[in-house]
Amino acid sequence: MGGVIAEIGLNHGGDINNAKLLIKKAKKARCWGVKFQFRNIETFYNNTDEVSDMTIYDEIKRNQLSLNDYEELAILCKNQKIKFGISFFRAEDFWALSNIVDLVDFIKVPSSECLNFLLIEELLNTRKEIFLSTGGQDTKNFIEKIAKYKKQLIVLHCISNYPVKLGEQDLNVIKTFRKSGFKDVGYSSHDSEWEVCILALSKGASWIERHITLDKKGKGLDDTSSSIPSEFKKLVKFALHYKDISGEGLHKPNQGELINIQNLGTSLYAVRDIDVGETTNWADFSINAPRTGLSIGEYSLKYINKKLTNRLRRKQPLTNWNFSNGSQNISLETKNFAKHLNLGLPVRLHDYKLLKQTFDVGTYEFHLSFSEVLSDTLSSTVTDISANENISIHLPDYIPGNSLMDPISENNDIRARSKEIIEIVCNWGKRIEQKIGKNVNIIGSFSCVHEKTKEKNLNKIFDFIDSKANKILPQWLPVYAWYFGGSVKLELFNSEEDIDYIVKNQRKICLDFSHLAMSAHSFEADWKDWYRKLYGTIEHLHISDSSGSTAEGLMIGDGSIGDFSKILLIDKIKIIEPWQGHLNQGEGFLTTLDILYRQFKHNVRE
Repeated sequence: MGGVIAEIGLNHGGDINNAKLLIKKAKKARCWGVKFQFRNIETFYNNTDEVSDMTIYDEIKRNQLSLNDYEELAILCKNQKIKFGISFFRAEDFWALSNIVDLVDFIKVPSSECLNFLLIEELLNTRKEIFLSTGGQDTKNFIEKIAKYKKQLIVLHCISNYPVKLGEQDLNVIKTFRKSGFKDVGYSSHDSEWEVCILALSKGASWIERHITLDKKGKGLDDTSSSIPSEFKKLVKFALHYKDISGEGLHKPNQGELINIQNLGTSLYAVRDIDVGETTNWADFSINAPRTGLSIGEYSLKYINKKLTNRLRRKQPLTNWNFSNGSQNISLETKNFAKHLNLGLPVRLHDYKLLKQTFDVGTYEFHLSFSEVLSDTLSSTVTDISANENISIHLPDYIPGNSLMDPISENNDIRARSKEIIEIVCNWGKRIEQKIGKNVNIIGSFSCVHEKTKEKNLNKIFDFIDSKANKILPQWLPVYAWYFGGSVKLELFNSEEDIDYIVKNQRKICLDFSHLAMSAHSFEADWKDWYRKLYGTIEHLHISDSSGSTAEGLMIGDGSIGDFSKILLIDKIKIIEPWQGHLNQGEGFLTTLDILYRQFKHNVRE
């Protein structure tokens, strides 16, 4: 995707303050650039004898900006980090603004001058991106006439009506231009309905240009074919995600789907103890939810009537591991490596003892559900914890009633239930601290907002954290999280604005590296830059790889982070979080620890 250009044109009404406001609105909508028009009104018209000429002349004269205004707007765009462009109708007009040409990022040749070769050649000499609209042209004839310049121009299919009647768009011209060898192809929209631009994207448009206005019912000639900032926000959202929306023609299930299939699907659970060497069939299993083991289809296609190589106990799910020749035995070197660096596992109440027996790394983080917290199961676990262990606790993400944990909610029930759950966990954490003689970090995902500014929301979260005797650490979050069976946009602890607040106020956090890379990707930032800024705020770490803005918990080396060897030197508790690492007797945990040990040995020890 090239980008979305917000054509301010004459919609500023001749008021530089309106122009500045539109620039900021376009930036907030995440537009690639903004564009103005320039004509030297003193020399542009030879006469205005026709009624239509007089109307347009009066409009242009009423909306004229000074040369100094253009320079000021260009500097504002630089500061706002949004591209600044101008449409020129004549080479003479371009010369009139030659003193600020270095501040101009791109230049547009409007439809009415798309065969003005004197202007085109003058603009190409600037070596800037040159866009050219094609309104009012016969497609075949235009391509033949412009052939000399095709490889240097970004051509924008355009219908020169204001607005364009629905059905007159001829969007398949975009495909024709795409096949004709232009540098790139886009669509310049004068439609009443901004949604036409989405159809243009489906035809292969890399660029979308559309007029932006503060009032679609305004008096300007372009207002009726323009979009207000809120519509631009939607347009840019679709444009930025269009490639991902379209996909590559094959689908690979995302993590949200896998969670839903697991929660909604069934797998096979043993109705008796089944020993190594025994052959299994349907009579050995009941079919129950959730799908934590093999599905009926997987079993029937691959494993029915096969002998077990690892024992299966009654009520346990049948998994690939039961037919595997491997074992989940951690090597002494890897175990000592994990213990030395306080590198541990996420555990649930029901699998803590098994994973502890299997891995014995000495560091564990309990991940709790609200049903576990509100039951009597917490108390008995304390007796299983050894005095020499490092323990942390992850608060539930949800509370009863399909709501996210939110101790500052404006809803009385949500706030009270969230506080109740946190209070129980804090008390449990204090009991564990007495047992192990060490601090127990409590990790929470606080993503809900209620106030208008980030600062006010963050102030409220940290005021609540400060009111507790336990060390509660907010977790760094992705922009999009797999909540409620889908992808939910989160607003806190995932942006550069949040980083600035955390650093300025010297707050401590749990830095989840998978989430860090995902959130940085969402803002087209470098996660390494964010990591450097957050380094002094790290009190606890979660470690796994990630890809893009939604694929979290990837195996180390399979994502955008790759090498964790230097990160492992941070002297804090580090919990590995490979996606479903607990399955198959902790297969993913063992693989992760082995990879990290090899990275550390190769890149740090040597």
